[in-house]
Amino acid sequence: MNYYDIVVVGAGASGVMAAISVKLHHPEKKVLLLDRQDKILSKVRASGNGRCNLSNKNLFPSNFYSIQSSEKQKNKFVQTSINQFNFQDTKDFFSDLGLFLRIDEEGRAYPYAEQAELVIDFLSAYLDQLKVKVLLNSDLDEIKMIEENPIKTDQDKRTNFKLHLQKRLPKSQKNKNLKSKFDQTNIVCEKLILACGSSAAKKLGGSHAGYELLHQLNVKITDLRPALVPLILAKEEKLKTLKGQRFKGQAILYKNQKLIFKTAGEFLFTEKGLSGIAAMEIARYIEKNSKYHITIDFIPDLNEQELKEFILRQSEKIKEKDFSSLAKGFVRKNIAEYIAENTNSYQELIENLKALKFEVIGTLSAEKAQIMAGGVILEQIDFPSFSLKKNPNIYICGELLDIDGKTGGFNLQWAWTSGYLAGQLKSAY
Repeated sequence: MNYYDIVVVGAGASGVMAAISVKLHHPEKKVLLLDRQDKILSKVRASGNGRCNLSNKNLFPSNFYSIQSSEKQKNKFVQTSINQFNFQDTKDFFSDLGLFLRIDEEGRAYPYAEQAELVIDFLSAYLDQLKVKVLLNSDLDEIKMIEENPIKTDQDKRTNFKLHLQKRLPKSQKNKNLKSKFDQTNIVCEKLILACGSSAAKKLGGSHAGYELLHQLNVKITDLRPALVPLILAKEEKLKTLKGQRFKGQAILYKNQKLIFKTAGEFLFTEKGLSGIAAMEIARYIEKNSKYHITIDFIPDLNEQELKEFILRQSEKIKEKDFSSLAKGFVRKNIAEYIAENTNSYQELIENLKALKFEVIGTLSAEKAQIMAGGVILEQIDFPSFSLKKNPNIYICGELLDIDGKTGGFNLQWAWTSGYLAGQLKSAY
């Protein structure tokens, strides 16, 4: 039976950072980093459309969310963590690896060459340098607490974790006479860091495996819902003329007629609804069994009175009520024609340009989402150690926690921060 001091489950951003942090703070520890995929850092590879938006200098708690926690509790948890490992720490960390970061006007940080593969190369090399054992294609399906002394010294027996793994065999080793494609094995460790990620983006390694392990450990998690994912709008057949149309504007989300969220930025009409960075930030608020609608302001730079004055001046130059031509002064042709078809007066044209209404009937599935909203309820976690209060030898970090961020590098920064702090192996007990 193989023994490791620390096993990190999940080789995404938080897991890789956690493994590195363990070796930096406890170089004598024997560390295993395992993952069910055949590559590490799959989601990092896709971040920023392959450019890898790995952080943001505007690390304010207001850029992060929680489903279960109050705003005050969430802010305290996030701020306390960021105070321990912030944007400058992240920048310095990658700089020490030899990777210089480029910061854009929005505060988003990218590798200077804007290539995600470079981030993976540098982190992979560092894992190798620190002698972190990496085990891929391995599913952890059971965690047991045991009392034993696996290293067979005269030390007193202590509580350890026994991990049951199913390792996928490479094709060259598969025996056609065997039903199983797995080689089962057990590993024992003293401490465990869970960085399994969420069920978002299945093609990039997302799965429910982490949640299933949490259930084994009787750790409570919130309801889960896709976040940073396109919206589905009602009356899909009427959206065909809008498909593929991009615009910059503002949107307001209403739940049962009550305003609950505002967002601004880039939007994209799709076959089923609305995508784009700004639209996807709405998704985390969409729950089942509630009624939602959004209003879109295509011209946030003008207030209603300023728009009205412009429209009326232009209307005097037009012999007939040509709402399409008036709308084209502000929006793309297809959007203008859609608005015109739903307009019967100048006042209605103004209202449609400033607050065009759509019913939201849902979001795309978790498989299409960048992240999941929800996770481990924060009151079970000691911070800033990220250890589980009822079992301080277990640490939980990254997407498994009930913390998610806006687009723009905040979610990867949370992975770096939480992973680094978990890897310090501190505890309040």
